[in-house]
Amino acid sequence: MIPTKPTILTFWAKFMELQWKMLISSGGTQSESHAYSSYPSEWLLLSRGIAYWIGVGNNAQIHLLGNFVLWLTSSMFLGIHSAIIGFYFLRRRRMCLDIDEGFNFKC
Repeated sequence: MIPTKPTILTFWAKFMELQWKMLISSGGTQSESHAYSSYPSEWLLLSRGIAYWIGVGNNAQIHLLGNFVLWLTSSMFLGIHSAIIGFYFLRRRRMCLDIDEGFNFKC
């Protein structure tokens, strides 16, 4: 699964490759407890990070850490955004056209 030479991939190709590798590499390990494993509640409360990447041949590492304030505010704003979108879809369905059909989102 580790390429021997550099590959040039688009963002979406690399995204799909990483998703596939995560799906197939963790198969069958859910019943075992790894020494460096952690649960999502530990990320949220910053009690333990995730070793995301470790360099081959050196000690370079990338760790993902949770951030309670960031998770709380982003979840809150996702809920607010979804509620606003739902509100405008409901109003449009009731023929209250608040946003013009030809509205241009270009800056």
